[in-house]
Amino acid sequence: TSSFFKCDSLEKFDLAEKANYVLDEKGVLYNKKMTYLIALPGVFQGVCNVPDTVVNIGPDANNTPFRFIKGVTAIHVDKNNTKYSSTEEGLLYNKTQTKLIHCPKSYSGSVQIPATVTSYVTDAFTDCYGLTGIFVEEGNEKYSSTASGLLCNQNTTKVILCPAGFTGTCVIPASVTDCPISAFSQ
Repeated sequence: TSSFFKCDSLEKFDLAEKANYVLDEKGVLYNKKMTYLIALPGVFQGVCNVPDTVVNIGPDANNTPFRFIKGVTAIHVDKNNTKYSSTEEGLLYNKTQTKLIHCPKSYSGSVQIPATVTSYVTDAFTDCYGLTGIFVEEGNEKYSSTASGLLCNQNTTKVILCPAGFTGTCVIPASVTDCPISAFSQ
């Protein structure tokens, strides 16, 4: 895990003159070649732009630098990046968009999951209190969604996740046979 996880009040990084690290214009910390996005200040606010040079974000997919940063509203990855991509909504994916890596904590509204997605990082939606619905694009072979925005398995027999910001009436389709409490604990 990163040395800076859960440093919610960290305002900025200040680098020594010959440091092996660089900062972008928003204070995001990278290695000198800008191939490794190491950390964001805990008070970061707004959109985080990931350059085409980045091939590593955090120590692993479950521990990205975005995991505990509450002020990120979107992640936009340069289209020429060979390892990562993002949607217009600002969700972080691997390049081929088969794996959803992260939904920003300050994201507000519902999201559209591409038909290409076959997996997502366990904590991808954790603490996304503004996320009101998860809708899966037609043709996805692994996931589906209900009309009200619950994430389900492909044949809608299991509820996988109810978004943390869901409000109103939660309609569970008759096809659902597995509705674990964990689906409602994000």
